[in-house]
Amino acid sequence: LTEQEFSAYLIYCSGFYANMGNYKGFGDCKFVPNLMEDKMEMLVKASAANEKIFAIWEKVKESMYSLSDKEKQLGLGEKGITKYFTPNCDAADSDKVNAYLKHKNIEGYINRVVK
Repeated sequence: LTEQEFSAYLIYCSGFYANMGNYKGFGDCKFVPNLMEDKMEMLVKASAANEKIFAIWEKVKESMYSLSDKEKQLGLGEKGITKYFTPNCDAADSDKVNAYLKHKNIEGYINRVVK
């Protein structure tokens, strides 16, 4: 890898850990590495932990680099992707759940809604 490619890797890792994932904590937009997928795979293979992490890499690499319309931002239904609501939930469902939680004086953070 070139120094610039390795710097791109470090920048991606810094952003990932600062946001606890690959969506910005502000604006909820997805970010991807500024490093070609094959170069990232070279880093994974060169790692001392390669035997333990290569299977994980194989599972996440496609979604890690994907910028499909649905994956570009966090949101409900067709507007984005979320793990807080099942894919069949929409904004109306979110409003109902939030109204109920507010009525019960319950904070809605770190919950999952299954419809």
